[in-house]
Amino acid sequence: MYGCVELEPLEYHIIEKIKAFLNEDIGYGDITSETLIPPEQMAKGRLYFKEPGIVSGLVEVATVFKILNCSVEYHKKDSERTEAGETLLTVRGPARALLRGERLALNIIG
Repeated sequence: MYGCVELEPLEYHIIEKIKAFLNEDIGYGDITSETLIPPEQMAKGRLYFKEPGIVSGLVEVATVFKILNCSVEYHKKDSERTEAGETLLTVRGPARALLRGERLALNIIG
């Protein structure tokens, strides 16, 4: 069901769990995205904290988007401090894929 773009060296069971979470969240698809967003529409998004904090779970978040065939650019690493609004990760790919992965990514990082 999913393609891959150079997955991080996570343990196999973690990658499988992320795929299971995506399947659970997506189910039969997102009718709103599929109706309103053309399949060829590309998008870019950035992940950031609203408040200062310490980064954790970034590799897992990146894996969510890589499973959905998006490219990921890291700006921070796990255990680094970050300020409010500072970009942690930039994601590029099909708009539908970014929307599919958004909720799970926010649940992991938040």
